[in-house]
Amino acid sequence: MRKTIMTMGLMLSMLLTGSMETAAQNTEIKASDLYLGAGYTVGSFSGVTFVASGVYKNHDLQVNYTLGLSKTPTLYWYNANGDVDGALRFKRNSLEMKYGYQFIPWKPLALTPQVGFSYERLTGSQQMGLYDKGNGSDAWCVAVGFKAVYTPVRHLNIFVAPEYKIPIRKNAFYEDVIATTDKSNGGFAIHMGVMYSFQFKAKGGKK
Repeated sequence: MRKTIMTMGLMLSMLLTGSMETAAQNTEIKASDLYLGAGYTVGSFSGVTFVASGVYKNHDLQVNYTLGLSKTPTLYWYNANGDVDGALRFKRNSLEMKYGYQFIPWKPLALTPQVGFSYERLTGSQQMGLYDKGNGSDAWCVAVGFKAVYTPVRHLNIFVAPEYKIPIRKNAFYEDVIATTDKSNGGFAIHMGVMYSFQFKAKGGKK
């Protein structure tokens, strides 16, 4: 995971450095805007993330959906006789809603502290047996973090959004699955990707 973060961070740094002068002259973050985008999430469970964000007078309401790609090791469930009832590998899908207030320290750059909720659901792929304990188990988390959005060219936005999730309610099977793997209930994650902005003007607001 560390190598993935370093590689993606280096690529983003090169894009930022190479386009800095152009961005300062030709683009700017708006106080009211609509964003749609996609990226990759690196964390205990990694996956592809789809993002929709509406900003009105710097108030940012964002929805994320992360389709899990990374899997747990195979987990075996045993019956009272010690025989294997089933074996599964799990992925985690997440749906998040977050609110933040956008600050614009420099026209092509916006920083948004965020807080919200995340719904986590485990999906298990059967490896053997019929018993599918844990499949469909879920949890709710509080999510805190921030989002940085940089605009190298008009309408194109690069975003990086680290966050930390704190579980507040867990299904018993969800807890059993997580307890038997190296995955975390919530934990630290980074969303990285690109978004398209429609850059509209709100009535009575700033561009």
